[in-house]
Amino acid sequence: MALFTPTSSGGKITFRQILQRPSVIESEIRRLTEEDSLTSKFFTPFAGPVAGGGMEYNKASLAELTLENEVEERAPGGEYRVTRPVDPDADVAPVHDWGTTVQVYEEQLARGQGDYLKRVAAQISNTLVLQLDSAAMAALTAACDPAESILGSDWSDLVFVGDPTDITPSSERPTADLSRAQLAADLQGLGHQYDTLIVHPTQGHELRSAYGPDLSGALASAGITSLVTNRLVEPGVAWALKQGGVGYVGFEDESGIVVRATEYPNRRTLELTAYFQPALAISDPSACKRITALAG
Repeated sequence: MALFTPTSSGGKITFRQILQRPSVIESEIRRLTEEDSLTSKFFTPFAGPVAGGGMEYNKASLAELTLENEVEERAPGGEYRVTRPVDPDADVAPVHDWGTTVQVYEEQLARGQGDYLKRVAAQISNTLVLQLDSAAMAALTAACDPAESILGSDWSDLVFVGDPTDITPSSERPTADLSRAQLAADLQGLGHQYDTLIVHPTQGHELRSAYGPDLSGALASAGITSLVTNRLVEPGVAWALKQGGVGYVGFEDESGIVVRATEYPNRRTLELTAYFQPALAISDPSACKRITALAG
């Protein structure tokens, strides 16, 4: 990553270096995107590039876990019952095409050294992540049946010590909400064990304030090993999920994010175009549960 590091000798980063090595910028943007992406918590990367303008996928359901008919007792000399496998419902996730072009002036690059390019890469990454994560959250919310949402308790006024009459009952604590979400998953029978909790920063603060150093243990008692806060989550809402189990995210270009650099010598300007073409396939919405009413 020498391209991003100012040298002690005062060396300058030139347009020519960027044009010769756009992959370095691409790698930096991809690294930042992967670190901050909320989408990666819900979706598993699709193997290989997406072809034909869409990603085909099968929708998980309880019906496909068994054959079409039950087995029957065979009488001596008889035959076993002939039955058929159940084919899952198929669907296609369309490919989106999102990107941006940023102009970099030679003077900015020369005077800002590596820090300027780092800042540009971070801004591009943040913009792409925001677009992808916003689309993912909108798709998830639309795919989840409101009737299957878990009605939670108010997390804003939790009391665990003090006067017994003021202590929050165990049935109204966050761990009870998580247990109800897991119970709903168990009753669906698809074998999901929720291990990740994603909340708005407000609910993250309320959890940390209420449980203090005991938070990890409390979450672990409900099967949760990872707590994620993100401002794109609706306030008062939490998502309990099996990490990566909701579906797949794929890209038309196998590298995911593509960066192209174009020089305009007459204007001493460099244009960096960064784009990606993702498809979001929600193959198993039962791999997550939406917990609501946490803000009272």
